[in-house]
Amino acid sequence: MSEKAALDALSAWIARYHKIAKIALRDKPALIEKIGGSSRNSRTSAQRGAPKKAAATRAAKKNA
Repeated sequence: MSEKAALDALSAWIARYHKIAKIALRDKPALIEKIGGSSRNSRTSAQRGAPKKAAATRAAKKNA
């Protein structure tokens, strides 16, 4: 097995590990962060503001 193939296999394994760990540790964000994952489980400020922005855009188009 070449070095590139070994690194690709390791990368795939780590991706699967993180995916499973995020599900298993969904209620423990500190542990998710310890293994290198992000623990964001709520919407970002942009996502929270999107409905208002969309409504404003629709209103502006309607009045134009």
